[in-house]
Amino acid sequence: MLKITLLSSLYKEFEKIIYDKKAPNYKSDRRFLTMERSYPEAAGIDSVTMEERYLPKSILYYIWVNDEKETRDLSDKTLCKWILAFAQDYKLQFLKSDIPENPLENGFSILDCFDASKIPDYRKNTAYSDLTITRMEDVKNKSIVEDTRKATFPGMTFSKKYKEERWGKE
Repeated sequence: MLKITLLSSLYKEFEKIIYDKKAPNYKSDRRFLTMERSYPEAAGIDSVTMEERYLPKSILYYIWVNDEKETRDLSDKTLCKWILAFAQDYKLQFLKSDIPENPLENGFSILDCFDASKIPDYRKNTAYSDLTITRMEDVKNKSIVEDTRKATFPGMTFSKKYKEERWGKE
């Protein structure tokens, strides 16, 4: 498993767990999620903050522990123990089942403890969830709702639900 794959998967899992409780912290092209958990295996770590940073052609992920100003890497054994405890606590489906006890002490890397082929698909159901595609059946049945806004792609219109949320009922 690649380091960036593990970091992005952990960020998505943080997002699934935290999103219901509170919204992520935004700063322009950066998003921060903080998980406040402590595990006996990783003494000294009370909270882990993950950052998703959007760049022009890629997305980078960073990890902070507690309120430190420096990011930590996956070579930090204490952070890796926290990640493994977190994965076992939340029963992440891409955690390997045949991990020996104390894998980091026995020469394993944190990347060896996860199976990349079992990572779930975190993508949304549709690329543009607020858009609907005008189908030929809609044209024939004359059930098209006219939209005054211009969509980026021809043939796509904003859904009625989105319009009501955005501009109120007509």
